[in-house]
Amino acid sequence: MSSDLKRRRVDRCCLWLLALCGFVIGCGPSSKPPSVSVVSGQLGDPVFLMRSAINARDWKLADQYSSAALLAQPDNADTLTDTAKVFAFNGRQREAAFLLVEAAELTKFLPPSRVDFAVHALIDVGELYAAIDLLENSLSAHPKNVTQRRTLLGFLGEAQRHDLIPPHFLQMIRARNFDFPILITLTETSSRQFSLETLDTILSRNANDLRVRLGQAYHLFDENNFDAAGVLLNEILANHPD
Repeated sequence: MSSDLKRRRVDRCCLWLLALCGFVIGCGPSSKPPSVSVVSGQLGDPVFLMRSAINARDWKLADQYSSAALLAQPDNADTLTDTAKVFAFNGRQREAAFLLVEAAELTKFLPPSRVDFAVHALIDVGELYAAIDLLENSLSAHPKNVTQRRTLLGFLGEAQRHDLIPPHFLQMIRARNFDFPILITLTETSSRQFSLETLDTILSRNANDLRVRLGQAYHLFDENNFDAAGVLLNEILANHPD
């Protein structure tokens, strides 16, 4: 796979936070400060105070109100999304990613961009399997989303989970979204070296999830290094028995 494609994938993962600006309050150029009367009536509202701090780009102050904001509106997807941005700007990227997942679930995975932001955030902290789960849940609710299904197929291929690919591939064929490039992606085994590089990066971000090392086990089998592959597979199963 080309170096340009690798770079674009990394860029997409790193830019999720910038894209999230379109979802949170105060990111647009037309944002205006609230009136004095509104402020005086909402000084005790942690959600309002957090969003005011977001508008002022005071991330430390916003973080002081974030926990109270979540307690005040735990089922409000916009509040979860705003809080996720606050967490991310305060070095709490993993918590931010899972808040975005909750927000997507609360809105029944609509609009699709909510799912996309959450997926990018999960990948950015090495949560490949959580991203796969989110995409599968989203596609169960909205099976016609071709873009998400293509993304899911790519992740399953990177994780060497070829056993999970056929139902999604069949769905794309039935929906007439089948094309030659995706066939090459799903059947070309020479791309495994790139997969190893990708999975090494994910593992460095989330060392506790050894399932991503399945790709390394495949590589060892390809090299006829069966003993090392067996040791690695046993290590994966010991940490993830189910």
